[in-house]
Amino acid sequence: MPVIGSVGELLVRASSRAEVRPGDGKAGARYERVLVEGEAFFVKHVSPAADWIMRVAAARQGIQVPGPAA
Repeated sequence: MPVIGSVGELLVRASSRAEVRPGDGKAGARYERVLVEGEAFFVKHVSPAADWIMRVAAARQGIQVPGPAA
């Protein structure tokens, strides 16, 4: 398994990226399927501006990824 320090690093190292559009997705988040060093990852891009669930829940920031700041 590759060691990833941030979502940005994961996306830079991806050998393939494909947008995923779930048929029942209502939140407004953006999804991607990415491949890094032969391992598949599913990425959910969240922000209060795009995700109504975060706004309703009064969330001010997304989930933090362990590791050094990007």
